[in-house]
Amino acid sequence: MALTSSSPSAPGADRTVAAASAAKDLLRECQGLSLLQPAQADHLQRMLFGTLDEAAITCVAADLSQRIADKRRVVNLRLLATQAELEAVESTRPDPGSVRNITEGLRSAVESKADELTATAQSSMSGWLGARGKLSQAVMSNVEQLRAADFEIEASYSRLICTLSPRVSSDLKIKYLQNAKEFFRAASKASEEAVAALEADFFARCKTLNFEQGGYAPLQVDNERAWGVIKGQLEVPVDFKFEQPKRGFLNRLGEGKQMLSTVMMSLTLVGMVAGFQWRKSTEILYALPVVFIVGIAYSFYAWKKEDEEYINKELERIRESMNRDLSRTLSETERAILTHLRSAITNAGKHLLQYADQQLREGTNREANENADRRTRLRDQLRRLENEVRSLDSSLQRGRSIR
Repeated sequence: MALTSSSPSAPGADRTVAAASAAKDLLRECQGLSLLQPAQADHLQRMLFGTLDEAAITCVAADLSQRIADKRRVVNLRLLATQAELEAVESTRPDPGSVRNITEGLRSAVESKADELTATAQSSMSGWLGARGKLSQAVMSNVEQLRAADFEIEASYSRLICTLSPRVSSDLKIKYLQNAKEFFRAASKASEEAVAALEADFFARCKTLNFEQGGYAPLQVDNERAWGVIKGQLEVPVDFKFEQPKRGFLNRLGEGKQMLSTVMMSLTLVGMVAGFQWRKSTEILYALPVVFIVGIAYSFYAWKKEDEEYINKELERIRESMNRDLSRTLSETERAILTHLRSAITNAGKHLLQYADQQLREGTNREANENADRRTRLRDQLRRLENEVRSLDSSLQRGRSIR
């Protein structure tokens, strides 16, 4: 009877012990997962270790399973959120075509603005340009004031060479370069104002592209060096000269002889008509030396007038030649200075575009690196959550098997 009475209870006791052992393992897992407060864990331990009541074990298993199920739902929600975030990151990879379109749009805008500002700057220089401009008037006024006294005379064997005085030519060069440099300074100021306006417009556009002026170093223009290059290319034409015939004492005797011959010829013709011989007149013969001397004396007056007319004619020719040569030099000067103005604005635009390209490239690389790090982190987090869900599923399955 003892055997028959104990044999049916033995399998039931073994199941209860096994269930209690499984419940204890499940309790330790829940403690490891921080699903229980210390007081709760102590209460459940007393229920498991204090008795082998199957109902108590089932109750504990049910409570632990519920806690595991709640934890699984939370972890699963985090898993779904992580998957959605990873998909969003994967879908927001930088588009090289988009960056290229932004760069091209900026390039077009900067070039258009640079052309507009260049035209405005050149227009502001119109008062300096052309035949009626300040540069031309300042230079040409000196040419109009050229006089015979501004030329030095060098005597050769048969002629006089009149060369523009080094003092006058030096003054012309100095005045030309002074006025040209003043024009250059005005052009440099206009280009600096244009560059400032170009930079302001550029950074106003860049606000929408998520990069600001921080770290931007403006392009430095060495105006003194630029002026030195332009000055070295200028050739102010001041090597002008003309020649005069050289006449000495013998030429004056010739003038007296010419007048004497003219008087004698005239008397001969009159005598032939009137019928008298002037050579037999003592008064006329005595007057002939006087005529010779008057002819010599007259040469002083006549030659002075002739020289004045000749010099005035040569000065007019030289002024025309200087105007022509200086006009060509003025055109070259204006072209060189305006080229410097346009170059300063154009180079500033290129510098801004290089800065924009660098910022966009660095921003794209930074975003790509951040996204790569984020994807790596999300994938690691996703794997951990998946492992945690599988572990919770296993624990939940064991908890349900206890009941």
